[in-house]
Amino acid sequence: ATMRPNFRKRIEMKKFLLGVFALFFVACSQTSSVISLNPYLSKADQTVSGKSVNINAINDQRENQMVIAVINDNDGKLVDEVLLKNNLSAWFDKALRAELEARGVRIDPASSNIVTVNIRSISAAINGYSKENMSARGEIAISIVQGNKTTTKRVSQDQSQFTALRTARSLNPFVQSLLGDIVKKSADQIILTL
Repeated sequence: ATMRPNFRKRIEMKKFLLGVFALFFVACSQTSSVISLNPYLSKADQTVSGKSVNINAINDQRENQMVIAVINDNDGKLVDEVLLKNNLSAWFDKALRAELEARGVRIDPASSNIVTVNIRSISAAINGYSKENMSARGEIAISIVQGNKTTTKRVSQDQSQFTALRTARSLNPFVQSLLGDIVKKSADQIILTL
């Protein structure tokens, strides 16, 4: 009669270990690729404008701040989620400052031109092997407060191209290019408002 409780404990332990093993296997089998953005380099000619801005905040308002892209098969079934290693707000902040400074706009916390950027969406995808199977889209909103006047600008960018390699490695320069274009367009809109 003393064997029964011991026997039950062994069965429970085996079930428990089997459950832990299954959980471990599932967790390990669902991997995600990761891309990392290089620091932004402005290609603008160095100029002096005499203008200044206070970059108040760069807010990442994307629904999922970890996933930057997805890779789908020909049927549209998810193959991989691509994560962004960088903090997008911090990357965009440095990039926008570099672009504005290269164009002669001084970054000054005391400036009366207060800029806030809201990153609404940045996403990319590779879908199957069709023509222009890699696409990316980004949208940001810029608010420029000058005293009691507020100007809101919207910057968006869409791009697509064909890639034979359906990997995060293909997406990395593509996403970098999209973000670079958005930074340049954002600087254009801010300078036009000053």
